[in-house]
Order: sequence, then C-alpha cells, then structure tokens
Amino acid sequence: MLSPAEMLFVTIGVHASHAETVVRSLHESGLLEVQGVHEPPGENAPALNPGERAEYTADSTVYRLKIDRILAAISETLPERKGALRDLLVPPRRRPIPVLGLPFRDLAPHLDGLIRRGWRAVTLEQEGKGLDERAGEIDADLRAVGYLLPLGVHPEHIGTSAYLTVIAGSVPLDAADGVSGAIDALGIEEVLVLSHAEKDTATIVVAAVNEYRPAVEEALRGFPFEPISVPGLAGSPEEVHRRLMAEREEIRARQEEIREEVQAIAGELGNLLRAYREELDAVREEGEAFGLAGTTQESVVIEGFVRASDRAAVEALVEQASGGLAFCRFRPPDPASLSVPVAYDNPLWARPFEMLTSMFAVPRYGGIDPTAIIAPIIVLFFGFMLGDAGYGLILLLGACFGYRTLGQGSRSIRDLSLIMIACGAAGILFGILQGGFFGDLLPRFFGIRMPFAVVDPLAQPVDILIVALAIGVVQINAGLLLGLWQNVAAHRTQNGIFEQGSWFVLQPAAAVLLLEFFGWRDFPPAVSMLAAIGGVAGIGMILYAYGPLGAFRITNFLGDWLSYTRILALDLATLGIALTINILTGMIAAIHPGLLAVAIAFAVIAHALNLVLQALGGMIHSLRLQYVEFFGKFYTGGGRPFAPFASKRRYSLRVRGEEEW
Repeated sequence: MLSPAEMLFVTIGVHASHAETVVRSLHESGLLEVQGVHEPPGENAPALNPGERAEYTADSTVYRLKIDRILAAISETLPERKGALRDLLVPPRRRPIPVLGLPFRDLAPHLDGLIRRGWRAVTLEQEGKGLDERAGEIDADLRAVGYLLPLGVHPEHIGTSAYLTVIAGSVPLDAADGVSGAIDALGIEEVLVLSHAEKDTATIVVAAVNEYRPAVEEALRGFPFEPISVPGLAGSPEEVHRRLMAEREEIRARQEEIREEVQAIAGELGNLLRAYREELDAVREEGEAFGLAGTTQESVVIEGFVRASDRAAVEALVEQASGGLAFCRFRPPDPASLSVPVAYDNPLWARPFEMLTSMFAVPRYGGIDPTAIIAPIIVLFFGFMLGDAGYGLILLLGACFGYRTLGQGSRSIRDLSLIMIACGAAGILFGILQGGFFGDLLPRFFGIRMPFAVVDPLAQPVDILIVALAIGVVQINAGLLLGLWQNVAAHRTQNGIFEQGSWFVLQPAAAVLLLEFFGWRDFPPAVSMLAAIGGVAGIGMILYAYGPLGAFRITNFLGDWLSYTRILALDLATLGIALTINILTGMIAAIHPGLLAVAIAFAVIAHALNLVLQALGGMIHSLRLQYVEFFGKFYTGGGRPFAPFASKRRYSLRVRGEEEW
C-alpha cells in the first residue's frame, strides 16, 4: 500500500500461427505494457529479427477514415439534438454494442457491408450541401427581384443591349435625390430614371443609350450605389419571384426529406458505426504491436511489464489463446531502472486520491507511494480550514451531483467528485465541532445554537493554533521517518542518521531549551544539560550532512513547521467572512421590510462566493502542505506511469461468432 505495485518483466514467445490471437487477447485484457524488443535492444534482441507492423494496419486505418466520414456526414446534416445538455449532465446509460472479434481478413467483408449501407449518408450530405448552396443563390435572387417588383422592371432587361444600357441598384434613402440630381446634371435627354423608396433604401433604375453609359457610370460612382444583377432570369418580376419561391419550397421539402433519411440512418447505424470505429482502433493498435515484437522463422516474441499480481492471469490467457503453443518467462526488473513503469496499488478508498499524487509527481518504482497517507490528511486539513457545516453540506451535495452526472463519463471527474464528497463531509464535521453553519446564521437570525460545538475559532484562536502546530510536528516527523526508512532500506544508513536522524535529536532538545528560556516550564539541571548537548549534537550532524548550507536547513525546518498556521488562517477567514456577510444581511433587512428579498439575495450570492473562495483555498493550501512541507522530507518522484496495452471502449464489446447485418 505504501509502495507502487510490484512489476515483472515478461517475455512471451508464441508460434506465429497463434500470434494474432494472443495479441488480441492481451489487448482486451489490458494486463501488459508492451516494450519494444529492439528499442532499446534487450537481452533477447540479438537472436530475434525486428518485427513489422501487421499488413492489415494500414487497411484498418482506411476503414476507420470511411466510418469517420459517415459519422461526420450524419453530424453535419442533422441539427443539434434537443436534450444534448441534459445528456451531458446526466449521461444516458449505454449498453455496449457487440462487435465481431474476428481476424481482420474475416472482419473486412462485414465492414464493407456496414460502410456500404452507411455511405448513403455521405451521398445525402453532399446533395444537401448542393441544395444549401442553391438556396443561398435563390435567396440572393429573391432580394434582387424584390427591389425590381415595385418598378416592374424585367430582370433580363438589366445590362447592355445593342443600343441601350439599363443599370439598376440601391442607395440609402438620403442619397436618392443626390443620384437623380447627378443624372440630371449630365444634361442628357436620352436617359430615363426610375426610383422607388421603401424604408431606408431607394431602388434606382437608369436607362440610357449606350454612348452615354460611361458618363452615367461616372456619375453613380460618387454615391454608395449597390448594383442589382440577376443573370439568367427572365419574365416579369412577379413571375420570376413566383418561380423562385416555388423552387425554394421544393428545396426545403427535399432538405427535410434528406434530414429524415439521415436521421433514420443515424438511428439504425450510428452507434454501430461508433462501435466498429472503436474496434478498428483496437485492430490498428494490435497491428502496430507486431512492430515492437521480435520474430524468428516460426515464432513471435513479445516483451513488456505486468503487475506481479497479474502473473497467473497472463499465463492462463496466453496458454488459452495459443492452444498451448506459447511460453511466458517472468523476471523481476532492476528497481533502480527508470524504465520500469509504476502502477498504483492502493485500497479502494484511496484510489481517487492517486490523481493528486500524480499531479505532483508519479512515484518512482521501488519508492514510497504516499497516496494512502495523504488521502485522510487532505480531507482532515480541508475540513479544518473550511470549518462550516453549511458550506460543507452544499459542497457535499454538489459533489454527489457531479459524481452522478459528469462523473459517469470521466474517471478524473469521478475521482475529483469522490474527493470533494469526502471533503464536504469533513467540512460538515468540523463545522459542527466549531459551531459554524453559514457563519453565525442560526444564532443571529433564528436564535438556535449549534449542538455539539466544542470550540469557537474566533474566540479561541490560540487553541486552534496549538492544534495546527501540533499537526505540523506530527506530519513533518512522519515525513522524516519515511525518509529514514528509505535510506535504511537502500543501505544508506549513514545518510539516514545524519539527514533525518539529526532532527530527532535536535527537536526534543530545542523544545526543552525553548520552554525553559521563555519560563513556560522548569526542568531538572540534568535534563537541561542533556538538551544543550542534544542541541549542539543535532546542529553538528546537520552541518556535517549538508555543510555550511545546513544552517538554511534549520531555518527551512522552522518555516515548514510555522507554515501549518495557515490552517488557523483559513479557518478564521471562512468564519470571519461568513460572519460579515450575515451582519450586512441583517443591516440591509433592517432598513425597510421591502428590502428583505434583497437581503436574502445578497446573502445567497455572498455565501456562494465565499464557499467557492474558501473551497479553492482549502484545497490549494491542503495540497501545498503535502507537496512542500511533507513531500519535501522524503518523496522522490519521477516515475513513469504504467501504460497498459489495452483497448479503449465506450460503445463496443468484442464478441465471438456471427452477427446479423
């Protein structure tokens, strides 16, 4: 429990005829982390040829891309589904879809049939995009024809013919008179200007013989004139508008048909396609694993790491998958090697806290895993710092909601929710002991005293300070003991005596001398003499271990110890701010009965903000006391996480046998 799981290095040799089955079985089990036989070269590498990726690896990627294309077409065609936010917060329970666990050569025909059925969605998506593009063109033409309707100008007349030029366009309403004036200023008799004003825009049509076209265009350049062009349309504006609207309705109807057909494809094949996409990912990973193997003419050799507790399971799995045509050879790895992966080995209650250990550093193989130690300490410190039953209750309920919703789809969120459930419960406990429920809400507004309260931090801060410093002494010395144990276990006894043992000599000596110096306690002369000798000896041992810089070790030790006073500081901050909120709430409500709702809203918002602030502060400072003051005494990270060769499945479950298609 205080060390990572024991690992074994395994060499698996299997007859080539059963290699694919063995690799698939290992991949589904997730028990093995595959290592390259030749990267770096192991002891068996000289006798083995480098492996090559399976031939089907590239083909599986092609199939995967085709399925991606179908799913993308479904996503692009269908509107965002109602209830998506609800499904995010409360994920629906999915039953894994069985997929055929066949060799790729046998799986490919089934995939061909599935893709052939699903590719209809791609065809429909492409048709839909064409319809969307045409609908955009129709909308633009309808806007242009709408400008021409009041003037009765046919779209085909706009432009230049053999003798006449017709220019149509729109300008802001306040520029319409300017345009007409500019045309009149040309002094051309052979010109016609038609205009129509509607809202803030005016439509202007200018007809002139071709020889005056340059002059008319030059006059229009001085205004924000937007030309109107509807090429390819002929007839009266009313007829053109009617034809365009009819075509637009046909497009809308066809678009709806496409959505319905794609919806049917999604309902029938959507999750099945997602399931086989996962299967193809697994197939690709299995094919790539052969590139890490070593080979002979008739065999394939796979190497990697397994947990020692999984040894029997790996042996049985390989034996069954190979039909007895395989062997497994296990050996313990070099504990000092940084290549050995680290797998946590904690009891169930401590596993959510592994993420907090990894946030600092993954333990080194053969070292100490502090997860089971810091788990209850973090909860204890957080509850102490929060110290309010009301805040703890809200945090507990929120964490339970997160666990039941978002936590179902994410392990990290699930683990964090479990941590906050424990921290919320601790906040309730310490709130009861300290008499805090949203500060002094109950006694101030309801005249109710919290039962079971044993201490008031605002009235007895020294008592809380003493407890915080006592906790600091215990945890810091626990870290020193763990560091001493590591040194002794690694046959560095002298280092342990001087680096950690010196503090066990110095601390009691310093305690006696300080108590006596400040007059807090008298000791017999013999005890005082021993304390003086112990103090000198302890300082001497530290200076011997670290040289002149050892003096800073002493001041750093004192700083680490005093750092635990932050427990008192955050405890007082939570209660003090909550008390201030309640005072202000009472003052607002006392101004006028009509402000009672305002006072309640202020209290709710302010307490919510205080909860967020203090919860963040409690977690950050609880972690800081572990990462800096505690871990600094013994912890050596730098390990490499165990990365098992395992398929990641959400929609699928690999099965044997045939299936209806």
